[in-house]
Amino acid sequence: RRLENRAGQRIAAWENESADLQRKLRRAENPPDRYFAEALRVVQLKTALASRNRAMEPNSVDAETAVAAFELSGEQRERMRELFRRSDEIRYSGRPNGNGTVAEETRHQVLELIDSLN
Repeated sequence: RRLENRAGQRIAAWENESADLQRKLRRAENPPDRYFAEALRVVQLKTALASRNRAMEPNSVDAETAVAAFELSGEQRERMRELFRRSDEIRYSGRPNGNGTVAEETRHQVLELIDSLN
């Protein structure tokens, strides 16, 4: 019974974190490093929540896992891979935080991809 409670609490925490991050992504104020990190985290959370028995750890989700979990179309597969690439590029490039903003079209594409993950 305790395991069920813990699993339920974990799932609720993931759902809440995902909803909070999605609200943040709709605002245009985040710098690229934070925006792409948060977008990636939403994808990881949604993928974990969509996994069988919801047993997958969000931190273990990569682009191919997300693509497979949601059976994405060709264009969506490429957008997903691009999201992971951009997040990694910004994270490892050594650029300082707060460099500019994310273009509106890019934000729209990222949000559209995230919204399609059901």
